[in-house]
Amino acid sequence: MIHRYLTLFMLVLTGACALAQTTITPQSVTCTLNAFGSVPAVGNLIAGIGPATTASTTFPYAPGSGFSDGIGFVSQYGQWQGSITYTFASATSVSRMLLWNAYFNFELDHSTRNAQLTFYNSANQVISSEAVSFPQASASVLTPQVANLAQEVLGVKKVVVTVQSLWGGNEISLRRMAFAGNGITTGVEEEGVSERLLPYPQPAVDQVTIPATDMRACVVTDLSGKPMAVRVALRRDQVLVDCSMLPNGAYLAQMTGPLGQRAQRFVVAR
Repeated sequence: MIHRYLTLFMLVLTGACALAQTTITPQSVTCTLNAFGSVPAVGNLIAGIGPATTASTTFPYAPGSGFSDGIGFVSQYGQWQGSITYTFASATSVSRMLLWNAYFNFELDHSTRNAQLTFYNSANQVISSEAVSFPQASASVLTPQVANLAQEVLGVKKVVVTVQSLWGGNEISLRRMAFAGNGITTGVEEEGVSERLLPYPQPAVDQVTIPATDMRACVVTDLSGKPMAVRVALRRDQVLVDCSMLPNGAYLAQMTGPLGQRAQRFVVAR
């Protein structure tokens, strides 16, 4: 019996790790920095970005075109940084950032090429933050620089990207920007979710029941993403998680079904 459960746990874990990351279709983008002279709107940052966009996707850039194929920003004199807010249509998971030429050789190294990412949920609360850095880019490189996050962030509705110039009044140049993830959705982050879809009982003691239809796999992790060795039973319309061996705390049940991945948070308290 123990061997059967351990085998199931390893199959579930392997299946979850094998999921491909998909670029998240953006809803909108705004910016607090001043744009260069005659350049497109900030919406150009997400023009052409969609689920089919990958690290192999190219976007053109013509240095003499007045940034018609890209976009640049200037921080005000004495203002060292600004922010770009990238919003999704619904909360999802984010595991990597793709940025097409954040800085060009011929711009005299005015940008630090670093960015601070701050993730917000649907309630506009900060989930987490992470610093990323991109190598110096070249106008001849048309594919993006990719920054993989330390761990996948769940329930993200928007990302605020804080960028910085070396001195106020100098430029920060971008061509496109995108985020990708495993498509994990967290119902608890969305407004208007019916209580019948949430795990019960809460808090759990020995077992938690998660309403979910036709799930094929489930991995339980702590909030840092560490998998927990627990017994899971997959039923037609629910997932049962044995919590009897879990310490008190908060956990995520990351489930895979016919429509992709979703996650539910639950708490164990005795």
